[in-house]
Amino acid sequence: MVADMEKFRFASPTVFTSGEELKRVLGPDGPVIDPGGSVLFRGAVTVMAGVRFRGSCVIGDDVVIDVGAVLEDAEIGDACTIRPYSLITGSRLGRANIAGPFCFLRDRTMVGDGCIVGTHVEIARSRLGDGVKVSHQAFIGDADLGDGVIVGAGVVFCNYDKGERRHSAVGERAVIGSGTMVVAPARIGRDAVIGAGSVVTRPVPEGARVIQRRSST
Repeated sequence: MVADMEKFRFASPTVFTSGEELKRVLGPDGPVIDPGGSVLFRGAVTVMAGVRFRGSCVIGDDVVIDVGAVLEDAEIGDACTIRPYSLITGSRLGRANIAGPFCFLRDRTMVGDGCIVGTHVEIARSRLGDGVKVSHQAFIGDADLGDGVIVGAGVVFCNYDKGERRHSAVGERAVIGSGTMVVAPARIGRDAVIGAGSVVTRPVPEGARVIQRRSST
């Protein structure tokens, strides 16, 4: 494993379609490209050992992809850091994001700029605005999160209702406390604050402060 692999700068956009070809440039501990896959580099990149590319991937300038990450049909914007053992498939990240370690972004998830998608976070079929922070151990499915939203640890977006996926929306700068269940179709207004351990089952107005505890029975 190469813990201190140096940054490599491509002078112009460069496409690779085989791992062997890429290893000749990045070294023998460089990434693997699965058969039929390709990766386009748009500038400087640091790629650690054990990284795997699948499908068609695009990597922006000044990107770091850490040990064991897997990218499939993924687009990674400039100045992003993909931490170890993260899986990003069918999704797009804007610029200056931090993802992982051990995060899972999938199914057309779109992440804006300057976001944190932290350890053991799973996001599916969702859109995150700029500056969103989901630091650890949360699930977000079928939801739009506005700019500056903060999602605490253990938050779950409960996106199934009567066997169908339902959509939720969270306004700008809302804060969702740790351990909250957001039951779709939920609407949380901008600047709202949801207390830890709440169950959100009805619309939350802009700027509201809500604590709705789960029943102990």
